This record gives sequence, C-alpha cells and structure tokens, in this order.
Amino acid sequence: MISRNPWLMSLSFALALIWGGDSHVRGAVVEGPNAVARLRSDDLAGLDQSAVPGQAGSIFSSGPPGAMLVDRAHGQNFDIHTFTETLEAQGWVVEEVTNGPIDFQILESFDVFVVPVRTWDIGINSFSEDEVNAVELFLNRGAGLWLFHEYRQDPSGINSLASSLGVEYKNCWVTDPVDNYDGGVGYWPIIRPVYGHPTLDNVFQFRHMAGCSMVVSGQAQILASAGENALAEGCPLPPPVLAAWESSGRVVFSCDMTPLHRDYFPGRLAEDEIRLIENIVIWLRISPLIPNEGITWGDLKAQYLK
Repeated sequence: MISRNPWLMSLSFALALIWGGDSHVRGAVVEGPNAVARLRSDDLAGLDQSAVPGQAGSIFSSGPPGAMLVDRAHGQNFDIHTFTETLEAQGWVVEEVTNGPIDFQILESFDVFVVPVRTWDIGINSFSEDEVNAVELFLNRGAGLWLFHEYRQDPSGINSLASSLGVEYKNCWVTDPVDNYDGGVGYWPIIRPVYGHPTLDNVFQFRHMAGCSMVVSGQAQILASAGENALAEGCPLPPPVLAAWESSGRVVFSCDMTPLHRDYFPGRLAEDEIRLIENIVIWLRISPLIPNEGITWGDLKAQYLK
C-alpha cells in the first residue's frame, strides 16, 4: 500500500499551486507485494563533481525538486546510486520499486519513472499488458518516463513498453571508425546533435559509450543520431541514439546508460554530458499540463533553476 504522509500531501499541494499543474502526492510503498525501498542516501563527501567547472555540488540544484521512482521489478541491477544520491542531495525524493507488478497506485506518487537496464548482456523482463496500461495512465497524468537499453542485450523486455510509444530498441552496437573518443576503435562515437529540443539546450556533443540504437516512429521523434560514418546492424543510418515522445506526459528514450553508472556519474563526464542529463531530468519533471501559453522553454528552465 502507499502511505499518505499529511505533511508531504500539503507540500505537494503547495507545489501544485506554485506551478499551476496537477500534482503527484509524495509517498512510498513500504510493504506488501509491490514493495518500494528507499535508495540509500550516503554522504556525498568525496564525490568528484569537478567535471562541471564552477558547479561542483550544484548538479540538479534549486527547485521545486521532484519525486523519482526507479524500476527494479524487471530484473534490473544497474548501479546508478551516485546519480540518485545527487538528486536526493538537492531535495528530490528517490525510491525504487523492487517487486511487481507495477500498477498506477505505485506510480501516481511520482513525477518521473526511470526504467534502467540489467548488467550487462541480458535484457530486462517484459512489462505485462496491465503494467503498460498503468504507465500510459501515468503519462496521461502529465508525468515523465525515462527508458534505457544497452548494446548486445535482448530488447524484447524494454520493447514491451517502448513499442507502445513508437520506439523499437535494437540488439546492436553503434560504432564510428572516424568520429570517436576511443582513438579509432569506434566503440565510443561522438554524437553532435543537430535537432532542436529542450533536452539538448547548450549540448553540443556527447559520447555514446558503447551503446545501441533504435527505430523511431509515430509520435516519437529522434533527438540525436550518430555521424555519417557510424554503423549499427539492423538500424537506420545514421543510427538514432536519443529520442523523445510528448503528449500529456513526456518520455525520453536513451540507448546508453553508462553515463549514469556509479563509476561515471558525475566525475568522468564532460560538461555537455552532465548538462544533457540535467536537461532531461528537468524536462521530464516539468509537466506539459502546466499552463504555459506564451512561456518559452528558456523561461521555464530559468524559473526551475533560479
């Protein structure tokens, strides 16, 4: 069951008044078959945030913060605790769901639902039809969803959810023998976005760290692709590596989860790579249901980060 803390409900209502949108009540499943366990909140002392000059300790700073649920109910074990602890240090509520099935009663307390990968070569377990329906209802409420897949993993599990939103992940490996970070091997292509989108605000390049690709259709849109020399078996060329979907809610489709791994985030990331992650989190957090006639993305981002 979901516990309803009166103080948190009051805070959530206050934030709803500030932002003018439909608010999600903060809460946690603490027992029963759909158990949610709070991610650990160790002290961030010693965490290397020097990758962003002049902004050490300020990643995801200011507010209002949100509530993020991390899926662990489909076999995932990819370690992103430095990412989630950084969010928590800035006031976010971050929890994880460890047992399924996932239903709307669990999701409704959160602003962003993250579906990570399994380490390393095995894809995640499939979402049931009822779980897909619950996620779609969650999105219809104005929430955000961040989906991931990795190279050389069976995509059938993540595609049980992603395909309903216009994306089919592929079991492939994007390489680029010309424009890459790893000295000609090509496993880490340099991605130079050319499409305009809020998630790419002031992001000029980032590394695709041995990631996969996908086929994008319907309402989903490609945000970034690898270069003209890139290859990815069974995928369109140039291979898409980042996509988004927006209606009542928002979805980001990522083909590389390495940047969120504990050994990479944030100390081994470049400034643009951290900015991309920050932009994605903010974009997913700010509901499209918020009245914003005449307000630009820059206005919203400035209000969020002030």
